[in-house]
Amino acid sequence: MKYYQIKEISQMTSLSIRSLQYYDEVGLLKPTKRSDSGYRLYSETDLLILQQIITLKFLGFSLSTIKEILANPNFNLAASMSLQARELSEKANKINEAASLLTYIASQLEINQPINWQSSAKIIEILELNTMSDAVLKKYQSVNESELGKKSDYDSTYNPNRLYPIPRAGKRQEIGIDPAPILLLWVLTAGIIMKSLGSTKKVNRWLGLVKFFMIVTRPNSSNPSH
Repeated sequence: MKYYQIKEISQMTSLSIRSLQYYDEVGLLKPTKRSDSGYRLYSETDLLILQQIITLKFLGFSLSTIKEILANPNFNLAASMSLQARELSEKANKINEAASLLTYIASQLEINQPINWQSSAKIIEILELNTMSDAVLKKYQSVNESELGKKSDYDSTYNPNRLYPIPRAGKRQEIGIDPAPILLLWVLTAGIIMKSLGSTKKVNRWLGLVKFFMIVTRPNSSNPSH
C-alpha cells in the first residue's frame, strides 16, 4: 500500500498543511500510520475520507457535524458520494447563474447604463453562506439514534435574517468557515456601487482592499511539518 506524507497530500489537494494537522488534532482525519521519525503517513483510504470531509464542508456542514457523520457505523460511502454529486451539480448551476449575472452587470457598467440592483441582490442570495439544502440535511438525519445532521452550538443559534460578523480565527477554524468569499463579495459589491457613481479614486481604493483580503485570507502552507 502506498502512503503519502502530509506535504504530498497538501500539494495534491491544495489544502494547507495546517488544516491537515488540525483535522488530525480534533480526530476528524487521523493518518493511518506514522513513520519511525514521527511523520504522518496517509493511505489512499485516508484520501477518500478527506474528500468526504471537504465535500461535506463545501455543502455547509460544520466540522463537528462531519465528524459525527463519518463516525456513524451506518455511514454509507457510496450513497454519500451519490448525494454529494447531486448537490454539487445543483451548486454548479447556482454558481453559473451568479456568473451570468456578474457578466451582465459588468457589461452594463462598461456602457454606462443603469444597473438593475435586483441582480446584485440575487448574486448575494446565491452565494449566501448558509446554502446547505434541506435534502442534504434530511439525508444525514435519517438515523435518529446517531443524531446525524445535528448542528454545532454555533450552527443551532444561527438566524438567517440576522447579519452576522465574520467569526474570529479560532471559531472559523472550528466550524470550517472560509471568510474570503464573503469579504470579497462585500468589497466587490461596494466597488460596483462606487464605480456607478463615478468615483475612480474610491474604486481604486476598493480594488486595493480586494488584493489585501486575498492575501490575508489565503491559507498558510509555508511551514511544512509532520
